[in-house]
Amino acid sequence: MKYVGFITRFDPRRPGAKDLPDMLQEQNEDDGLRNVIIDYLSAGHFLFGWMSFLREEDGTPIGNNDFFSDGVYVWPLYYLYYLKKHPNLEIDEEFIDHVRNNNFIIPKVSKESLLALEKQYDLDGISFNSNK
Repeated sequence: MKYVGFITRFDPRRPGAKDLPDMLQEQNEDDGLRNVIIDYLSAGHFLFGWMSFLREEDGTPIGNNDFFSDGVYVWPLYYLYYLKKHPNLEIDEEFIDHVRNNNFIIPKVSKESLLALEKQYDLDGISFNSNK
């Protein structure tokens, strides 16, 4: 399992999470590529969610604290929000290659595989219920 788009403000225990300002680039990705990446992320399989609603620091609503997957990568719903809000938000090159290799289409993933991903997420110590 791999992770993409995690921000320390919301997921401080997620190794690899970054502060939002550190995710902003001088230039934005090609808008066409950005749009197909957003479409890909939007079509992800629901993995799990917490009973909470996320907001910007100024109170602007972001969305539910939900997580999605394509069977390999896991991403938070807020990543989509920030990709739409900030056209210069970075997109990991390895993730872009992965999406290209999937021909920009979310593959089918069994319920069993999604349950295994959810368990792995918890084992990685990222869960809010984790004592790590």
